[in-house]
Parts: sequence; C-alpha cells; structure tokens
Amino acid sequence: MKQRMTLVLWDVALIIGIALYISLHHDYPLIGWLSMVMFLICTRNSIKNHTATYTLTGKIY
Repeated sequence: MKQRMTLVLWDVALIIGIALYISLHHDYPLIGWLSMVMFLICTRNSIKNHTATYTLTGKIY
C-alpha cells in the first residue's frame, strides 16, 4: 500500500510541475524554469518507481 501511495504522489507532483510550467513560463521565467526542473525530476522518479513496481508485482496499480 505504501508503494502505491508513493507512485500516486510522484504522479501528482509530475502533473503539478507540468501545470506550473504551462501556466507560468511566459509570465514568470524563473518560476517556469524551476517548475521545469521539478518536471524533470518527477518524471525520472515516476518512471523509476513505475518500473520497479511493475518488476516486483507484474502490474502497476
């Protein structure tokens, strides 16, 4: 159960990073760049966690 919650939290952080980047990168370049870094970190962690979960259980959710 804890691993599933970790997956969901990283996915939510990824979606928030994408939304921040799309909505703020024109008006506030610094916030746009910081959200882009958040997006890249969350993408890497999300893929890593999904791969590990799939390897262990054979299913993601």
